[in-house]
Amino acid sequence: MVSAIPESEFGKRSHSRNPLIFGLFARMHFVEQVGSGIGRIRDLMKEAGLPLPVFQKEGIFTVTLYRPGNVSGQTTLKTTLKTTLKTEDRIIEILSLNPQASRTEIADALGGITEDGVKYQLNKLKKQGRIARVGPDKGGYWEVINKEP
Repeated sequence: MVSAIPESEFGKRSHSRNPLIFGLFARMHFVEQVGSGIGRIRDLMKEAGLPLPVFQKEGIFTVTLYRPGNVSGQTTLKTTLKTTLKTEDRIIEILSLNPQASRTEIADALGGITEDGVKYQLNKLKKQGRIARVGPDKGGYWEVINKEP
């Protein structure tokens, strides 16, 4: 299990899950740019005009990357949003995967929505009783109470 890394340090500080294996690979010169992977992923996704990845840090660490969807340049995520899921449902999905997601991360994952738009949607979901904020704005997390409207 991945140990808890403060949100402010996520992607900025290297944390080896197995120091013995890491040490072996380092001595064999099989590692480079240690601790830069998260930042490089984010930069490359921005450069490519794609939504930022969603990082799931609880339990098994997972990363959800979104790729280009079709020839017109829309991402699979944007197409999905327009055709099957409402923005609210997509936000619920993001918060289920990453309860500590910030408004910026949510806006980037949604693509085509501003941080103010995310704030509006989050307030709407809170009023509907579908989500609740646990803890302070910084350091707290979102609890999904009801996935269905």
